[in-house]
Amino acid sequence: MVKPRRVTTVVLTLVFTASLLTSVGCTKYASQEDLQQLEAARKAAISAEKELEKTKDERKMVEQELAEKEAELKTVQDELAYVQAHVDTTAWEEAGEEAEEETNE
Repeated sequence: MVKPRRVTTVVLTLVFTASLLTSVGCTKYASQEDLQQLEAARKAAISAEKELEKTKDERKMVEQELAEKEAELKTVQDELAYVQAHVDTTAWEEAGEEAEEETNE
């Protein structure tokens, strides 16, 4: 003899399983909306990668330009130090020569 409780459990289990299968909609394929979202995400990723490469290239150029400008600055600072050293020496020499000329006169 079949117990009524067991029959009820089996029936409820079958109904629950059937409702899950129909409401969730099992399919092995993605929906059109899912495919469109994936395509949009793929395009966004490609665009971001291109932008990243462009930014990296730009950064390399800026770093190279910075190195060139720093080298130029070093050269100009060396020239300035050279000129200042000679101007100071020349000023002292000229002052000394003028003092000698005044004493000779």
